[in-house]
Amino acid sequence: MYDLPGGFVDPNESLEQAAVREIKEELGLSIHSLTYVHSYSNTYQYKTVEYKTCDCFFIVKLNQKPTVIAQDDVAEVQWVNRYHTVYFYINSTSH
Repeated sequence: MYDLPGGFVDPNESLEQAAVREIKEELGLSIHSLTYVHSYSNTYQYKTVEYKTCDCFFIVKLNQKPTVIAQDDVAEVQWVNRYHTVYFYINSTSH
């Protein structure tokens, strides 16, 4: 199953700070500039609990393709064309 990096916002943390932290934790990648794209309400099932969430999407521009190593709860990293990311949106809203 494919997914985008992400997670929950910690107390006293902005949405942008959370995105930067999650990218660092999951991919070991330091990013510095984010552009907000879109957000929508969703649900996140964890074991027997259903959480109401707000999924937020950002664009990050990189000068070059970095070497990324899967960390945290990531098994594998795969680069995809930015136009194919709509798949992740559709997949996320379909459950």
